[in-house]
Amino acid sequence: MFLLAFLIALPRLSPLPAANRFRAVTPLILLMLGIIFTYSFPGLAWPFAALVAWFLSDPAFRAKLRPDAIWNSLKKPLIAVGAVLVLGLLAVLAFLGPFGFGDAFSEVATSDAFGPVSALEGLGIWLTPDYRLAGDMDTPLPALLGAISVLALLVSLWWWRKQPRSPYPLGFLACAALYAISLPWVGDYSLAKALVIAAPVTMVVILTALLSGPAGGWKPSQGMDFGAWVTLAALFVVGAIGSSLIVLRDAAVSPPGQARQLGQFRKELEGKTVLFADQDRFAPYYLTGAKVGVPLDEFPDPLVIENERKPFQGDNGQGVIDFDSFDAETFNNFEYVITTS
Repeated sequence: MFLLAFLIALPRLSPLPAANRFRAVTPLILLMLGIIFTYSFPGLAWPFAALVAWFLSDPAFRAKLRPDAIWNSLKKPLIAVGAVLVLGLLAVLAFLGPFGFGDAFSEVATSDAFGPVSALEGLGIWLTPDYRLAGDMDTPLPALLGAISVLALLVSLWWWRKQPRSPYPLGFLACAALYAISLPWVGDYSLAKALVIAAPVTMVVILTALLSGPAGGWKPSQGMDFGAWVTLAALFVVGAIGSSLIVLRDAAVSPPGQARQLGQFRKELEGKTVLFADQDRFAPYYLTGAKVGVPLDEFPDPLVIENERKPFQGDNGQGVIDFDSFDAETFNNFEYVITTS
């Protein structure tokens, strides 16, 4: 939703007002801070890509991209110094001190989850409530629903062709380009996040086009075109809503009991090292103040070492965690152990 809000604000800031420019860009700055808080610094790639697509769609801006025009701009001291400062700031953020996210980003970007998330789920069609395992209420006819969603996207992009400066299709194309570039080297976890970031924009692109109707408007006299459009719009909307409701019925929702019980240990465990012997990635939040290790296969903790004969993750997903799930060295790294078994 941060990216969608960013796209909504773009047309109002082009061109920038002559006065109060900082006030005008403040909403975009706040949105980018929200993106950093939610997705860390790499999340800025999406608004940056959308901004580039927005500028490139402007013929006047493209005219300024001639090599001689770029060189003349870089020869201006203010622009040259600004470019050097920006590059230096990016280098500091990426590699130096407590801000350096380069190593962490490399670890997260290439990490795998339990399995890949289908790109179709970014088009509004949920296939399963848990992509790691087959759910009891998986969406029926996934191939058919997938074909409908792809067709709806293609028709929608064709509908948007007459609005080349609209930020929504430009934002979608920017997201699609980032996703395609990431495929060869990014792990399943980050690819799934990319779909989450792009999904609201994708739905706006598809639903705006389908619900606006064909070029001639909602006129039954158009015959075949009208009937085909109504059919596609109805199938997509029903499929998206229906598949979402089906998988939500089978989705796992954490009960509040465990969080409440763990919260009772906070005073005793504050400042201590704790091994939480269950695969709950939210345990560190429930035990705020303690240094908590959790046996998560997708984000391994060097202090939490699994027993090779009883791995944290089996062939069918998460395994059952107990004391014998850990190597003996693990227990030397923690002062306390909490188990749910």
